[in-house]
Formats: sequence, structure tokens, C-alpha cells
Amino acid sequence: MEIISYRTSTKQDRQELANLLLQRIYQGIENPLQVHVKLKELEDLIKQIMSNKDYKDMLLTEGSKHGKSFTFAGNECKVMETGVKYDYSVCNDPEWNLLDAEINKLKERQKERETFLKTIRPCGLNIFDEDTGETYELNPPVKTSSTTIAITLK
Repeated sequence: MEIISYRTSTKQDRQELANLLLQRIYQGIENPLQVHVKLKELEDLIKQIMSNKDYKDMLLTEGSKHGKSFTFAGNECKVMETGVKYDYSVCNDPEWNLLDAEINKLKERQKERETFLKTIRPCGLNIFDEDTGETYELNPPVKTSSTTIAITLK
């Protein structure tokens, strides 16, 4: 069975295709590295198309022909605003400007503190607080990660 021609119009169809491909990998029919590279290539292709301004304009023009909300190829579609952003720096509001400056200072202090906390050894570090007279133990942050194969497409 050619995987590319497999029906993928519903969520269940896509799940079945994913399961089929994973099964072929488990059985040794497909090479997981080859599949991973192909998926990264498809991801890059999708990103390039979806971020293209002309494509977005043509998509919006075509979608608008069907109204604000419609069904297409069995899928619910809506013409809508996304990624709405506000730039408050142009408001000339002294209170907002003060809050923004304070937040930025706090973020910088937090980054500096996080840099320090990363240096704590696994056994911890005892700290004496001169203001309260208390001693407490600082622990290093918990580091989590996952190992994968990074692909740099050429």
C-alpha cells in the first residue's frame, strides 16, 4: 500500500495512517531515520507554504467566497482574525510605561537569579537571610530534557 495515497480526510483516517506508518517502522519495513527526515521535510514545506503572504491572501479570498463559516471537504472552516496583538507602547500612558519598566527590571532580575540557581550543586546550598535571621537550603532547579535526532535540512 502506498502511504501517500492513503485517505486522510478525517481525524480517524489520519490516526490510522499514523498507526500504519508506526507499525511499518516497528516491523522494520520503514527506516525510522528516513521517516523522520521525510517528516521534517514535509514540516518545512508546510511552514513555507502556510507563512507565504500571497498564499494567505489567496486562501482568504477563496474562503470568503463561502461566507464567514462553512464546511469544506468535511471540515469546519471560519474566516476569522487570529494573532491579534496590541502595541501599548504608543499609548503615551505614564502608568503603563512605569509598569512596563518595572516588569522588565523584574524579568532581568529573575534571569540573573535563574543563572545563579543553575550553579547550585546537587547537594544544595545553605543560605543565611540577614533580614529574617533564618537559614534555608537552596536546591538546584530540576532539569528535564529529551533526546532526539536533530535534522538540519539542506
